[in-house]
Amino acid sequence: MDIDSEAKEQNRYMDGMGSDFDSNVGLLGGTIKRFDTMLSSGRGNRKMMCYLIGVIILIFFVAYFLIGRVTRH
Repeated sequence: MDIDSEAKEQNRYMDGMGSDFDSNVGLLGGTIKRFDTMLSSGRGNRKMMCYLIGVIILIFFVAYFLIGRVTRH
């Protein structure tokens, strides 16, 4: 009986996740469309995108370094 109720509960949970994923697909589609528009609109935006990617990579390495230092001690 416990297995049956647990399976039903998990199925309800999975159904809810399906609708969450559907809403995120729409959001991602809009983001990709805006990203494509920004890249195709000119040289200035490409330069800005390179700066943005560089900053994101820099933040990633700083976070990686800081997390590495914290876990060593």
